[in-house]
Amino acid sequence: MNIVITGATGFIGQWLLAMNTDKDKYAVLGQRKGIDKYAVGATEYSYRYTDYSLDSLLPLTEGADALIHMAAVRTGPDRLETYLPNVTMTSNLLEACRRNQIRNIVIISSITVYSDFDRLPWKEDQPMKPGTLYGYSKAAVEMLAEYYNARYGMAIKTLRMPPIIGVGEHVSRAFGIFVNRASRHEAIRIFGRGTGSRQYLYVKDAVHAIRKAVQQADVTGAFNIGMKQPISYVALAEAVNDAFHNQGNLVFEEQAKEDAMTYHMDISKARDVLGWSPQYNITESLAEIKRMILANDH
Repeated sequence: MNIVITGATGFIGQWLLAMNTDKDKYAVLGQRKGIDKYAVGATEYSYRYTDYSLDSLLPLTEGADALIHMAAVRTGPDRLETYLPNVTMTSNLLEACRRNQIRNIVIISSITVYSDFDRLPWKEDQPMKPGTLYGYSKAAVEMLAEYYNARYGMAIKTLRMPPIIGVGEHVSRAFGIFVNRASRHEAIRIFGRGTGSRQYLYVKDAVHAIRKAVQQADVTGAFNIGMKQPISYVALAEAVNDAFHNQGNLVFEEQAKEDAMTYHMDISKARDVLGWSPQYNITESLAEIKRMILANDH
């Protein structure tokens, strides 16, 4: 299958290419100038520069069987203009695919399209209610997908993912901070009592979900993708400490403001429609992450 992929140089994208056991032919699009190849391990992929304008994307998507769209602005000043490129970029990609008769599209969305904490676990059929501007940009992208599916008969899947964990994850996030400190046998600091809980997703399971979605060429709609249950910050810290033999090395900063909310998506639709379920829980994810960290250190 000939697949155009955006965001391949990011965390999930590198794992997706590294795990390409199906030998799909990927064409990588991105904003790096001056290169025509992108290497992951010993494999080189065709790389093409794009400014994500429609004129640029039309020839670059021609002849593809599918598109995987992972590129997105995730952080920056908390202003609307920071995240508007997510909508513009996706709009141009979908239009280029429509004109080139590419129906099978997978877009990586986010758990941030939800924030209704009175209705847990979150399900795909409830209204999107973002709590951040980034979440609003993702919701707008999903509405674009719905429009193209309904108006033009396309088969766009949006995968709503929680924080992704694994080697290569952004170390400024809680999981990465916990792993870095525990691996150095330093104390993990917990804000408040650490009662807030998050749903996570191991990067290999994220890749498997993307591949399952691509294989379902005619399926449309939004899918929650994550581990089965959320885990509290304190339970996560304890699990990380256990994995790195740093047991009990916690410091509770009880005066610090904590986020006590629970983030929990129902993932049953992905199981029933895509045939996907997570293969890794927190303990199994940490065991693999530890092995990779130790292997990289030697």
